[in-house]
Amino acid sequence: MELRIVTGTLVAFSITFGTKHLAGDWAWRLPFLLQLIPGLVLGFSAFVLPFSPRWLASRFENKQALYFLAQLRHLSPENCKVQNEWMEMRVDIAYLRELNDQNEAENSLFQTGSCLSRLKIVGLLVSWFDCFKSRYWRRTHIAVGIMFFQQFVGINVLLYSTHTVFKEIRLNNDMQLAMTGILGAVQLVGVSSCLWTIDKIGRKRLLVYGSCLMLICGFIFAGLICQFSSVWSSHRDAAWICIGFLFLYTLAFGATWGSVAWTVPSEIFPTPLRAKGIALSACSYWL
Repeated sequence: MELRIVTGTLVAFSITFGTKHLAGDWAWRLPFLLQLIPGLVLGFSAFVLPFSPRWLASRFENKQALYFLAQLRHLSPENCKVQNEWMEMRVDIAYLRELNDQNEAENSLFQTGSCLSRLKIVGLLVSWFDCFKSRYWRRTHIAVGIMFFQQFVGINVLLYSTHTVFKEIRLNNDMQLAMTGILGAVQLVGVSSCLWTIDKIGRKRLLVYGSCLMLICGFIFAGLICQFSSVWSSHRDAAWICIGFLFLYTLAFGATWGSVAWTVPSEIFPTPLRAKGIALSACSYWL
C-alpha cells in the first residue's frame, strides 16, 4: 500500500515538474487532467473485477465461488490445489458462522428493546465491540496506535511543506521543484527496501530503528532551522546539511514506519476480527 502511495506521489511530482514551463493555464490544468486517467482505468476495471470467492461462499454460492477462485488462480476448477483451497475456505466460513451464532446466543441479553438492541438491529454494531474485549483489546490498541503514530510523526506535514522549507533555505524555484521530486524518490527507495528487510530484520526492530533515526534527524533539522533560519545566505553549508538530514528522515520513515505500519494490523488479528481490525486501523490513519 505504502509503495503505491509513494509511487503515485513521485509520479505527481514528476508531472508537475514537467509541465511547469507550459504557457498559460495548462501548466496546472494538464496535471489535473492526467489524474483522470488512473481514475477512469479504476472505474472501468470495476466492471470486469471478479467477485470475491470468500464472499460468494459466505452466501452459500459455492459453485460461483469455485469458478471465480479458479479464475483468480488461472487453473481449472478440477485442479487439486483449487479444490483444496475451496474446501478450506468453506470450512473456515462454516467455523466463523458457528462462532457468530455462539456470540449471538451470548449477547441475547441485548434482545430486550434497549438502546443497544436497536444498535445491533440497525447496523450490527455490537459485533465491533469484540475488538475491545479483554482477549483482543491489546491487538486493537496496537493496530490503531501504530497507524495513528505513523502519521503523527509529521511525515505528511513535512512532505507537503517541503517547498516552504526549501524557500526558507533560499533555493530558487526550479531547485525547489527538483528537490521535492528527489525527496519523493528517496522515500520510494526507502519503501522499496522494506520488501527485503521487513522479514529479515523484523517488524519491531524496524520500528525501533526508524524511530531512533527519525528522532535524531528531527532534532538536528529543527536545531539548524532555529539557529540559521534568518541567515541562510551566509551559512549555505548549514542549509545543505539541513536538507541532508531532511532526506535521511524521509528515507528512514519510508524504510520503517511507512511500510511496517501497514503490515502489522493485517497480521495480528484472528480471522473473525481481521476485517474490522484493519478497518479501525485504517480509520485511525485517515483521521
